[in-house]
Amino acid sequence: MLGSSPSDRAWATYARGEALSALGEPDATDAYMLAISLARAVGNPFVVSVSQVSLASEHSRARSHRQALYAFADCLHAYARLLDSLAR
Repeated sequence: MLGSSPSDRAWATYARGEALSALGEPDATDAYMLAISLARAVGNPFVVSVSQVSLASEHSRARSHRQALYAFADCLHAYARLLDSLAR
């Protein structure tokens, strides 16, 4: 990933999370959280949101329902803020 743009690194990290999730690997949650962090650092709300939804889904599959609700809530709050900013 050397020489990649910051958004590309966030996308690649998200894709890693998806691959790990498909394999049933618990490290998927770490990849999603890193993708969220990388995407937030460069102001990429789209990668943040898809990573949050995947993180919430991963928590649900792991039966970590409280964490899933928090992840979904974070995503919905971000959507609401984005919608509010677009309405101005």
